Amino acid sequence: MSKLIDKIITADKGCFVRCTGVSGTYTEDIEELDRIYGGKDYIRVNTLTPPSDPAELEALRLEAMDFEDSFEGARVLALYRSSVATVNPSIEKNLVISILHWRRLLGEREGLFIYCGRTGYKEFLFCYLASMLGWKVFMLMPVGEGKLAEVLTERAERLELGMETPVDIPEYVPRPVPAALIPSDGPELSPIIVPERRRSIPTAGEYVSHGRSPVTGNIRVTVPPRERRRGNVPAKGEYKCLGRSPETGNIRVSVPPRERRRASQPCPAAAQMTSQSTDMTAVKKKLPELSHSEAAGLSGSVVMIEAPEFPGMKGIQGSGIAVSEDGFIVTCFGLIRDAMQIKVKVEGDDRTYYGRVIKYHNEHDLAVLRIERRLEPLPMAKTALYRGQKLYFIGSSGTGRNLVSEGSITGFKSFYNGEAIQFTSAFFAGSTGGALINAQGELIGMCYGSIYGLHAVDLAVSSRVIEPFVKGFV
Repeated sequence: MSKLIDKIITADKGCFVRCTGVSGTYTEDIEELDRIYGGKDYIRVNTLTPPSDPAELEALRLEAMDFEDSFEGARVLALYRSSVATVNPSIEKNLVISILHWRRLLGEREGLFIYCGRTGYKEFLFCYLASMLGWKVFMLMPVGEGKLAEVLTERAERLELGMETPVDIPEYVPRPVPAALIPSDGPELSPIIVPERRRSIPTAGEYVSHGRSPVTGNIRVTVPPRERRRGNVPAKGEYKCLGRSPETGNIRVSVPPRERRRASQPCPAAAQMTSQSTDMTAVKKKLPELSHSEAAGLSGSVVMIEAPEFPGMKGIQGSGIAVSEDGFIVTCFGLIRDAMQIKVKVEGDDRTYYGRVIKYHNEHDLAVLRIERRLEPLPMAKTALYRGQKLYFIGSSGTGRNLVSEGSITGFKSFYNGEAIQFTSAFFAGSTGGALINAQGELIGMCYGSIYGLHAVDLAVSSRVIEPFVKGFV
């Protein structure tokens, strides 16, 4: 097996590799890859051309306005600005439009992306974006890296295949769809005739016929009166008939007065408000508490996160909390801010999953990731928090095992425009992004660990801030 094919087979999802030089079986290896991977999750292109359609350009200009606010867009533009000496707003806008145009090649799926054409900073940044979206990305550079800035090339792992020399790379021809999968043209279907809707009329026996009208010739009938919908009227026996009114001729009845609601009887809403303002001591007595071993059983809902900045290096380690069965995880944004890859490990599973950033918030230091795996989420706490409340802290250590420690709430702080919980508990490597749960197994907060260089391992963002942030994913 050649060095190129072996690297592609063993590479992790979301990798970015630049392959320089040419091996003795270069073109044969590429054709072999087309045969092995050719399908919907395989893309190989020899050129990336900018958009030219005026309507598409206008749509891309509007889309470019939101690109910088996205996690991937901010990373791409930051890398571009650090690799170009003088940043021109016009060139930057053209860069974004080209990248958004090429991004449509990828769609919403993930797979293997191989680029074999001209290597400039636009093409390199697009391949970098594809790797952040979860694709295995391989740039084939038979004549070398050219004049790419070092700040760009250090973002991709280098694989040297041989001597640098020009070579003609064949175009990729997608596999034809098997005839068995192509729907055959069946017989021509006759048009569906929708019967005319007819008005509801009484059936035979429900009316009395009076023959035809001598004027119009239409049949005249007497239709029985429709039963009127009764309102809130008293039933038979609940009222007394007083005879007909001498003025109008209408029947007069005596209706019993409606029972009035007593002033001393509270309405349901007031009763609910009263129940919510009960004493905290009574709340603790009503709700059953988990033991330490039972709380440890919830550790499968806390994942370990590794966020390397460069390929092949060991990245920052922390934790994340499952908030949805569909693979959504909340963690600290500072943990994955500068990460090129986001590796996620789930307790009891030896596989490594690659997280994709869905949304983030700088001030609250929150981010939502998603992995392609079903998870067991932690429910959000519904009861009030108070000083002295018992809690458990769960965080993933460097060994991949979740550690559980017991503590309590010591106070509350206003931290970065949101409520923060101050607590006592044991700390260890991987505390950032760990879960604080109450004695009933509900999520009450997420540990900061450190934020913007500040020591904050005894502070956690409250679930009151997390819950609206993850709304729509839970």
